[in-house]
Parts: sequence; structure tokens; C-alpha cells
Amino acid sequence: GWSPGDDREVMSKPELIEAFDVARILKKSAVFDPRKLEWLNGQHITRMDSALLVAAVEEALVKGGGLSLEQLTAEHDRLDQVIHIVKERARTLDELVDQARPFFADDITYDDRAVQKHWKNGETTVKRLRALADRFAASTSFEPQPLEHELRGLADELEISAAKLIHPLRVALMGVAVSPGIFDVLSLMGRERTLARLARASEHLADESGHPA
Repeated sequence: GWSPGDDREVMSKPELIEAFDVARILKKSAVFDPRKLEWLNGQHITRMDSALLVAAVEEALVKGGGLSLEQLTAEHDRLDQVIHIVKERARTLDELVDQARPFFADDITYDDRAVQKHWKNGETTVKRLRALADRFAASTSFEPQPLEHELRGLADELEISAAKLIHPLRVALMGVAVSPGIFDVLSLMGRERTLARLARASEHLADESGHPA
């Protein structure tokens, strides 16, 4: 039932101590709002010291993500970059870990709703994912801007919107319908893992549709 008397909502512990005044405790009952609590938790995650956040995610990925400490230690810089782009969408540490895992795991699962929405026509999706794989395999650079150029160039050739490639691609790479910017995802995932994910998605869709891989 206390507030600092201004519009501040996210405060550090030292700021809270400095601002606290018993006289500002309200007589009316305080309200416990789980949604607001999650939002507030997310705000603190985005402000958390990078080294502490990386250590916490690393520990969680090893304990529950099937990843080895050796692997994550070797890829420490990439983990730091991944956390930087995914933390804006995470409201809890568990969400942050779930969003970071696809960048390092050998395999992923596909969300049913994402599949139903963006992989409706399996045969067409396979053709498009394979065409993207060919483009990415031949790309001289695996940085966001050249990758975007390759994808949009393919969309123009196929006479479709870029979104019709981006959404199926996101499901193939991340297993879900929502992620950070797809070209940042591609670059951080790297050429080898990207091509492996596209091959696996194509095989999965071919099996589901009954067509040969």
C-alpha cells in the first residue's frame, strides 16, 4: 500500500530505501496483481547485470535444458548476445531460458498452434524452406543484413510477401510463432545450425504430408 509519490514503478533496492516514508503507506488495502508482478519482474530482468543474468541462464540450461556446462562456457559470448536479444520478451527467468534454449539445443519441438498457423500447406512450406536453405548455404555472409537481402530476394522471385517466408522459417528455427527479429535469430543461430533446422523441418513436413523427403 505504499508508493513513492511520483510515477516511478521500477526501482532498485537502494532507491526504495531512500524513497520510503512510513507516512506514504495508504490506509486502503493493497492489491496483489500477478500480471503486474510478472511485468515488474521482466523490467528487473532487463536491468539486471549482464554477467549475473548470463550465469543464471547458464545454470538453468545445464540443469533443465540438457546442455553441458562445457558447451555453454565455450559459447559464452554467443550466450550473452542471445540473452541480450531475448530478454526484452521475457517476464520470468524460466521464459528467458525457454527462449534462449533453441539457440544451443541439438533439437527442438514444434508448437502445435504455430504449426497449424504457419505450416498449413506442408508441400508448399517444404519447397520454400528448402529454397531458403539453398540461399543461406550460398550466402557469403551470415550477418543480418545480407541474410535479409537473400530472403527478400527469394520472396520477390516467388512473387510472395516476405512474411510468407519469415513465419514458416521462424517455426523451423525456434519451434514457436514468436521470437526476436528473424535476421538476428539467423545470425546468432549460425549457418550450420540454421541449415540443420531447415533440413529437419523439411523432413518433418514431408513425413507428415506423406511425400518423400
